[in-house]
Amino acid sequence: MVCNGPAVTLTRLEIEVTETAPLGDEHRGFQDLLALREMGGRVSLDDFGTGYSSLAHLRTFSFDKIKIDGSFVRDALERSECAAVVRAIADLGKRLGVRIVAEGVETEDQLALVRAEGCREVQGYLYGRPARQKAVRGCFKAWRGGYAGGGSSCRAQGGSANASTK
Repeated sequence: MVCNGPAVTLTRLEIEVTETAPLGDEHRGFQDLLALREMGGRVSLDDFGTGYSSLAHLRTFSFDKIKIDGSFVRDALERSECAAVVRAIADLGKRLGVRIVAEGVETEDQLALVRAEGCREVQGYLYGRPARQKAVRGCFKAWRGGYAGGGSSCRAQGGSANASTK
């Protein structure tokens, strides 16, 4: 694996793969992910529940994190079957010992629902929107400088960061 740009401590590197990514040459794909893990990186399964939704991937490779596709979170307040999928994936993660992230959390009501269904980590516009590098740097500077204001101004600008719901 060759990376152009600044050095990255591999223990801080997390690769997100979609369910369909390893399907081309599945054996080689999983071998590459294992090599990354051996170097200290982490691997997340992104957009889980869409695409091929193969549970076999969970048996073949031990992911560090599973990210529930945002379409289920978005529709879970109006559609009980979507809430059931969120609950089932959260329970699956708990039973497998894998961290689960609910993607696409945009409202306080969605946050309350995914918490109630067992999700402890979320990602979405409620916590941050995509931002230019300059805005993100300003948030990091405020954070490093001991900014104790709860992060609300950075929360609105700082990108789609994961947040714990504990």
